Amino acid sequence: MTRFSLRAMCAVAFVLTSCVVVGCSVPTANNDTTTTEDLSSTTEAPVVVTPPTTSPADNGASIYILKPDSDRLHLVPVWRGVDATPKSALTELLRGLTLQDGSDQLVTALPERLVIDKFETQGDLVAVQFESGLETLSDPDRQAAVGQIVYTLTQFDGVARVSISYGSTPVAVPGLGPAVGLTRDAFLITGLINNLFVDRPAWHEPVAIAGIPISGKGLDTVDTNLNYEIQGAGGTVLQDGFVTTTGAVGWATFVDFLGLPVTAKGELHLVLYEPVAGTGEHRFTQIIPVQVQ
Repeated sequence: MTRFSLRAMCAVAFVLTSCVVVGCSVPTANNDTTTTEDLSSTTEAPVVVTPPTTSPADNGASIYILKPDSDRLHLVPVWRGVDATPKSALTELLRGLTLQDGSDQLVTALPERLVIDKFETQGDLVAVQFESGLETLSDPDRQAAVGQIVYTLTQFDGVARVSISYGSTPVAVPGLGPAVGLTRDAFLITGLINNLFVDRPAWHEPVAIAGIPISGKGLDTVDTNLNYEIQGAGGTVLQDGFVTTTGAVGWATFVDFLGLPVTAKGELHLVLYEPVAGTGEHRFTQIIPVQVQ
């Protein structure tokens, strides 16, 4: 897939925009020893993959892509049926988008054929060294590309920080400084995180008939009821209700489990939004397709 400048792609992709996708949390072991892999001989080109058919309990992880919303780009994850490890998820991210992902609505800031030189883990830190590529991007593209990598790696329990370099030089991230020990929260000030951010479910995530696990955070939505609908074919509303955010002023969090009606099958859409008091308007609407297994 040809990667274009994100400033140009944002205006085009916004016209095609109809939904935002989001991420998930996948457990992995926390190993305090350091492991390093030399991957300098890797020259594999991006390949096409298809959405997974496995259960979330079996395998899978998210890759974080970019969704144009108005004049901004927001990080959103797409589910992939790969090994639930940081290295596998990063490798999948570097392969790029597919039509099945919704590549007519999504963009990536990562350049094609980005080659990993080294992949190192120590405690809660993952350090990735690339041959080259990121340092040549424009400031907005480089910030977005680093955000994609950081969010893809830190979805795993036990990974809290990410360092990114080319050779021995840390990648410079506009607004954040050198890419050394970056966390998810560092990107809350960049505009890459939607005001209603859903960690789970991810787009195309397979879910059991028992229900949909949901979690995320919202800006200035403390103790606010977020409304949701579960829609079937043709937009038929199968179920609706609300979840409540909790936490301190600023970014509030929400965690819930939405049971599914027994008639639910195939692809469903979870629609989550903040209702505007007095008008009934929808704000920060997220539409997430999931697949009932």
